[in-house]
Amino acid sequence: MIFSRVVAALFAFGTISAVASPAPAVVEKREDVSDVLAVISTLQSTTGGILPQIDSLVNTDTATEENLTPLLQQLTAAFDTSAVSLEALQGRVDENTGGTKDEVAEQTAAVYTDVIRSLDNLKTKTPQFWPLVPQFGLDAALTQVLLGLNILLAGVVQLVAAL
Repeated sequence: MIFSRVVAALFAFGTISAVASPAPAVVEKREDVSDVLAVISTLQSTTGGILPQIDSLVNTDTATEENLTPLLQQLTAAFDTSAVSLEALQGRVDENTGGTKDEVAEQTAAVYTDVIRSLDNLKTKTPQFWPLVPQFGLDAALTQVLLGLNILLAGVVQLVAAL
C-alpha cells in the first residue's frame, strides 16, 4: 500500500518537474558592421559592372532607350536588393564589432559618387534619356538604401553627407 503511494508521489513529482523545467534561452545572433559592409561591398561590385556600360554608351553617342533601359533596371535592382539585405538585418547590428561607421560611410559615399557621376554624365550628354532614370524608381531605391543604413547605424547618413 505504501509502495503504491510512494510510486504515485514520485510519478507526480517527476511529471511536475518535467513540465516546470525552463526552456533553454534562445540567443539571437547579432550581426555586426562587417555584415553591413558586405552588403555595401556587393552593391559596389554590382554597380561597378553596370555604370561603366552606361558611361560607355553615353560617351560614344550610342545610347538609346533600348540599350539604356536594361542597364537602368539592373542598377535599380542592385539598390533594391541592397535595401532588402539591409532590412533583413532588422536593426540588430552591433556597432562595436566588425568595422566602423566611418568605413560604412566611406564605402557608401564611393558607391553614390560613382552613381551620381554616371547619371550626371547621362543627363548632361544625353538629356533626352534622363526621364528613364525616375521611370524605374532609381531615386526611391537610392533613398531606401540610405534609410536602411541610417536605421542600422544611426548617424551614418550624416557621415556619408560629410564626405
